[in-house]
Amino acid sequence: GASQMPSLSKLHERWRRNSDRFLMFPFGEDPGGDCIAMRENGEIIRFDFTAESESDCLVLAASFGEFLNDVLMGAGFYSLFDVPASELEDNEWLVYLRQKGWL
Repeated sequence: GASQMPSLSKLHERWRRNSDRFLMFPFGEDPGGDCIAMRENGEIIRFDFTAESESDCLVLAASFGEFLNDVLMGAGFYSLFDVPASELEDNEWLVYLRQKGWL
């Protein structure tokens, strides 16, 4: 099937106002539609359209490697969602991470 993930150029255009302000590169969106981006210092952040200042950005990881290892493939996975971890118990990816012993 076709990917529902927007291209990098579409993400850049969609988040241009914020990316110019925060000096970052948008490379994805979370399940709620918030932007996931890399700052010039390498931090991976999440923010929404209402973000007006740096304090409106949530740091997900200190580096891209940490983002992959700890957020996408580890216990930090919960930080991608604005719901308690208990509400994600039936999530297929979390089940997989637990089976692998990563959570």
